[in-house]
Amino acid sequence: MPIIILYFLFHNLNYTQIGILASVMAILGILTEVHGGVFADKYGKRLSLGLSAVFGLLTMFFYFLGNSFIYFLIASICYGASGAFISGTRNALMYDTLLEHNITRKFKKYIGRMIFISHLVSAVVLLLIPVVYSFNQKLPFLIGILFFTLAIITSLFFKEPSVHKEEKATNQNTNQFLRQAFQFLIKHKVLLSLILFGETLVAFIWVTDDYLQPLLTISGLEIIYFGLLYAGFRVLQGLGSEIAHRIEHLVSFKKLVIALHVLVGLMFFLYASLSGFWLFIPMLFIMFFVGTSKVIFDDEMNKCIASKWRTTILSISNLFQAILVAVFAFTFGIVTDFLGVQGMFWYLAGTYTVLMLVLHSIFSKHLPKEKIIN
Repeated sequence: MPIIILYFLFHNLNYTQIGILASVMAILGILTEVHGGVFADKYGKRLSLGLSAVFGLLTMFFYFLGNSFIYFLIASICYGASGAFISGTRNALMYDTLLEHNITRKFKKYIGRMIFISHLVSAVVLLLIPVVYSFNQKLPFLIGILFFTLAIITSLFFKEPSVHKEEKATNQNTNQFLRQAFQFLIKHKVLLSLILFGETLVAFIWVTDDYLQPLLTISGLEIIYFGLLYAGFRVLQGLGSEIAHRIEHLVSFKKLVIALHVLVGLMFFLYASLSGFWLFIPMLFIMFFVGTSKVIFDDEMNKCIASKWRTTILSISNLFQAILVAVFAFTFGIVTDFLGVQGMFWYLAGTYTVLMLVLHSIFSKHLPKEKIIN
């Protein structure tokens, strides 16, 4: 929520305590990411989504009750648990449902539509929550409780896909199940390449999000317009996801990946070199590209994954991205202290270019070459 730090400060938390809460959520996310995927594959994606909503409701409940660090610490733990059960699950549930009905060719369309709608809702939240908070500080969390209650009820009506149900091995030891999923991933060069290219690209983009506010300050935009601009960013990401399926017949997947990598790298160099309102150009393009890239990579990855390991491997992919973001954020933060924000973007753009050249030289041969049509 865009007001959560203000809420913490109002209840007399210091920045060290706020940092602890953020660390708890991040550490829990890393520790439970993959095991949450294993749970969904072994015991059902419907159950996993329901549990995610339950923990989401508990998160809002403890925020609503909260007036001290302990309440917010419990809320942070619940938030981490909620993320573990949903990571990769929605994606896997949708793909397996389409697979059961033999219409996986529509995955990009439907997942893009889902992302588009979620970003529209996110944009509305960014605009309205501060207004609601100004009337009553507890009201945003009460709305959150109602939302997750609805999510729990909705999850009860989901149908678990029966496709490849015979492959499910709920009696398998979790470590054995996870080891087999890792072995499948390592041996599948196409899937491994897709994860390396896709998650590295998205990790670089997410890290740059932390520096958008300083860049906006450099551009001269007044702070009062930040919320409106961030809402616009969400809409652009959604639009990128929504049209991803429309370009599938225009170019091969490999060429599209190369084009995305080149264009995103160019935007990073523009971050470093432009000033004033010209900085909005790379910002807008980056937001659009991240929406498009997420959909096309998810689609190709799902084509490679066996149903019984789908959520587990998607969670492994998300974990890889989270680790990259943590490493990049720490490294680029140090560089920023020495070079400033735009100096850091020169460093980031150079690092991105070198890393992508290395990845392409080693793994590009494994990328699908056909046009993106099932």
